[in-house]
Amino acid sequence: MNFRLFSLASILWLAACGGKSTQSADSDTIRKEAAVEAAKKAAQEAFATLSGELATAMAEGGPVEAVEICSTKAPKILEDLSRKRSLEIARVSDHARNPLSMAQGADLEVIQAFRESISRGESPAPDVREGAAGSLTVRLPIVLNQPLCLQCHGSERDIAPETREMIRTLYPSDLATGYQLNNLRGIWRISVPPPPAP
Repeated sequence: MNFRLFSLASILWLAACGGKSTQSADSDTIRKEAAVEAAKKAAQEAFATLSGELATAMAEGGPVEAVEICSTKAPKILEDLSRKRSLEIARVSDHARNPLSMAQGADLEVIQAFRESISRGESPAPDVREGAAGSLTVRLPIVLNQPLCLQCHGSERDIAPETREMIRTLYPSDLATGYQLNNLRGIWRISVPPPPAP
């Protein structure tokens, strides 16, 4: 093969490989965007469902009733929604009320990054990472933006004595108080399975 033919072959080979690489990158981007969209919809539905339950509880029995609802109904709501949407949906925090929801590892890293974004006046971008068996794990911020939330998660002056007593009864290791409006409460961690094989 003379030099001219060798150069042409090299160019064609590089172009072909470059095309594959670009297609792969585009495919990964599309897949991540789809995972973020699925995670956002799941988080919105979970939030709306839980908020509805809490609003009813607040109307019927105030914050004390709402704390009980969070204890009994929230896990079931996430479990049912996970099954419905074929996802794994969890809420975690570095200041958890339920010890089972304590953030660890990558969750802690993302919480810290989200807090830094918020401190700069920025909206945290979704964090997307490769998970097990080809899944994608999407993490989204949970920000306390309703004054009502402070009746169970705020400072001493925000939480009524009977509510504090109920929290201590249900969650002896509670760390989820002392928040102010627009603080990061925790994150949604949503695992999106890979698309079915063609």
